[in-house]
Amino acid sequence: MKKFFALFFAWALVYGPFLPVMTAQWMVVLGGSPPAAASGTAAVTGHSLTSLRNDYTGRAGFEFTVGGSPITVTHVGRWVVAGNSGTHTVRITDSSGNTLTNGSASVNTSGATAAAYQYTALSTPVVLSASTTYAIFSDETNDGDQFYEFGITLTTTAAITAGQSAYSSGEGDIGLIGSSGTSYIPVNFKYQ
Repeated sequence: MKKFFALFFAWALVYGPFLPVMTAQWMVVLGGSPPAAASGTAAVTGHSLTSLRNDYTGRAGFEFTVGGSPITVTHVGRWVVAGNSGTHTVRITDSSGNTLTNGSASVNTSGATAAAYQYTALSTPVVLSASTTYAIFSDETNDGDQFYEFGITLTTTAAITAGQSAYSSGEGDIGLIGSSGTSYIPVNFKYQ
């Protein structure tokens, strides 16, 4: 038995550092592929958070306007607060609050890294027109996962300009609150 452990220990020292590479290679050989990271550029690059809450049922996020060139959204994301475990529909809507075709995905926060965005790919990328206003929301439930109150100050790429924090009770509804450049939750998306 001692000989087995000695051999195993020697093998682990030599091949251990290559195990992730070997696993990825075998996945490809066996017809799979290694997991892909969410690709694209995150629209929100920084923020200053507000206070936590979980006393609201509806949609919460922010309004934004696309810059002078159209962008293609590939992923939507929601900020994960420690202890979050729910699944949230994150959606992009027109300026009236109507979800764009293929503009939503379920973001599962269970087991996700806290204090980071959790992203999910859209089933089909969505093109957002230049110089057009949209909103991005996360669906929230009273007594569900915690999220941050409106007024989160956002830093974004030049591809968009963040408007006011936004909320909605459903399709065709949108309310705005707070200053320009702010959000609830926060939410984010990746684009190309």
